[in-house]
Amino acid sequence: MELDYDLAKLRRLKIPALLAVIFLISFSIVYLSHGPRLADPDGWHYYRYVRWIVEDGRLPDHDPLQYYPTGSNPRGDNIIHTYFIGYIYRLIQPLGVPLMPYLMAIEAVVGGGMASVCLYYAVRELFGRRVGLLSAFLYSFAPLMLTRVYSGSIDKEVTYGLFVFTSLYFFLRGYKGGIDLRAPKSLFNPALGGIFFGLGVASWSGVDYILLAISAAAAVHFLFVRDRELMKSILVMGIVGSLAMFLVSPPRYTLAYFAGHLQTVVPLAVAFFPLLALWASDELKRRGRDISPIYTFMASLVLALLLLFLLGFGPKVRYLASIAIGFLSLGKGVRADLYMATVAESQPVSFLGGGNTSMERILSGDLFRNLHLMLFIIPIGCLILLLRFLEDKKNFTHIFALVWVSSGLLAAAQGMRLMFFLAPSAVTVVAFTFITFYKKYREEEKGLLGAVNSGAKTKARYKAEERLGTVRLALVLVPILLLLTSLSTMNYAVAMMAPRQSDLPPPWLDALLWTNANTPEDSVILFWWDYGYYFQAVAERRTVADGGGNVPRNIDLAKMFTSPEDEAMAYIRKYVDYTKVPTYMVVSYEEFGKSGAINRIAGGNSSNTSLIVGDGQLYIATFSVPKGKSREEDDRRIGEIFQRNNIATYYIVDMGSAYQIWAMVQVDEQGNYHPEWSEKLLVKLLPFNNGLGQGLKHFKLVYPSTGNKFSYVYIYRVQ
Repeated sequence: MELDYDLAKLRRLKIPALLAVIFLISFSIVYLSHGPRLADPDGWHYYRYVRWIVEDGRLPDHDPLQYYPTGSNPRGDNIIHTYFIGYIYRLIQPLGVPLMPYLMAIEAVVGGGMASVCLYYAVRELFGRRVGLLSAFLYSFAPLMLTRVYSGSIDKEVTYGLFVFTSLYFFLRGYKGGIDLRAPKSLFNPALGGIFFGLGVASWSGVDYILLAISAAAAVHFLFVRDRELMKSILVMGIVGSLAMFLVSPPRYTLAYFAGHLQTVVPLAVAFFPLLALWASDELKRRGRDISPIYTFMASLVLALLLLFLLGFGPKVRYLASIAIGFLSLGKGVRADLYMATVAESQPVSFLGGGNTSMERILSGDLFRNLHLMLFIIPIGCLILLLRFLEDKKNFTHIFALVWVSSGLLAAAQGMRLMFFLAPSAVTVVAFTFITFYKKYREEEKGLLGAVNSGAKTKARYKAEERLGTVRLALVLVPILLLLTSLSTMNYAVAMMAPRQSDLPPPWLDALLWTNANTPEDSVILFWWDYGYYFQAVAERRTVADGGGNVPRNIDLAKMFTSPEDEAMAYIRKYVDYTKVPTYMVVSYEEFGKSGAINRIAGGNSSNTSLIVGDGQLYIATFSVPKGKSREEDDRRIGEIFQRNNIATYYIVDMGSAYQIWAMVQVDEQGNYHPEWSEKLLVKLLPFNNGLGQGLKHFKLVYPSTGNKFSYVYIYRVQ
């Protein structure tokens, strides 16, 4: 009896033990990229937030270092994940753990390990424990997840999995349990789902994707099944989630916000109108008129739209509709945005890469790079889910899984950063596929063994014996294929994370520390927007722009860099009186590569960011020239290239075996030469042959103090 009790106890510990292993795998892989300091600029932004919370217990209502001269209100930002990180640190601070090493580990703990465990519970509600465990295991090292979750960043995605998967778990439990207003306890699970959803959105607006996926699946489900419990669960989750968002950050989540965002309007509409249609249909039936809920749904929707147009909300309705249509058609996304289209992580995903054959193109594409062998399993899983759905249209699980992975693919198509959304649904479909095949063959094996062991020497028995060998081979091959899939993906994940070694690049760290030690505390620093959070957190200086996405300021900075000095000063004076306030301008070697983005954004209008007219006429090209036998020969060949291509403005970098040359293109499409293009401010500040401040009246190079042409970061005093 005691042995039986011990065995039962061990069996109960099996799932927690497996989850602990999954947690450790995910933690270890995410933590591979840790280093001495945060590397991601956004991470330094939230580092300041965490420090405020650790030191003062809350965020201030004014940040003077951001968006000089107005400053900003940190409480209007996505703040929940910083409170989450900050208060956990306050709990362990008495143990003597320094803040920076803690920040290096928290991403691996929450974004990696905890998220993987939470995914298990969500998927368990969909497909059972086995699929849940395998999904969590695959997610723990999925490269799609690691594109946004890695040590060295405490960006908003750190709590994504924790909040999204937990809210999905409680939503599914609430839906399965049903909602009865006469039993308030039945509201517990969907309300908890709403709370986690609201907290997640207040941490990162990308969390609202999950409720959109649920709503889209519910809309399709409604065409086949009039499922009141599903709609009620969505309605409760949507209302409670919106309330949680408002309570967390009233300045950010106003009534105008909820009315103007597709992510909040769609779930409430998807839940409310079907429930209204079902109620109307029931009432009509009670009065002797049998009208399908589909017709009452369409009628209520048309009446609602007419009412909105009559009340003057027509433009808002058209705007929301255009967003939805654009997202589905891939015609309106981050790529179409003037500002986001220049950000590397918002570039379109290449589903197919280069190559001569279809297989070569698939293997060189972004999807295979981030999914590996799982890419070939997903279509099989989707086909199985579709067949299951066609067999049983009343089962919400299958249609939700299909919509979840399809919407993940749509999100990925919008930009590299959004590939992250595909991670949980992709691994769930892969896990479902493997478990489905394994269960199928295991059940078939049991049936065949029954026929083989029947004792009768019949034709059926001989056929069963033949089939049994094939089935047992399949039972061996399925785990082997799973092992190969897992190992190849994990190997890529380790190779992807290990070289990162998070840290601030040494040239930037030196420049930031110099700024902190050698500029007045009330200084204002100007630069291309990417570096703002560095200067706020490390140099502790006021800045005009940063990575917060203030598009009008970024447009003005782009126009400043693409204008000659006298015109550029007007854009500087718009934000800071450099005659009264110590002002510095920072450029770096990176602006050579970013000049295309600066040029594009310079065509924008800071008063109307949707208006784009031309560009900044800043055309910087790069090419390399292999080294020859002597420097004299190299100079002659480079000179000939310059002469043939009318290149008068250039910067030559000795790369060892070749010369990297950055050249200003000064010939337009009609063949006209423009000497004035070399007078643009960015050109004069960078280390071109006519740069490093040569001829400028308002800029004095102060770092590096030697005026070293081959430095990486250059700092000028504006005077």
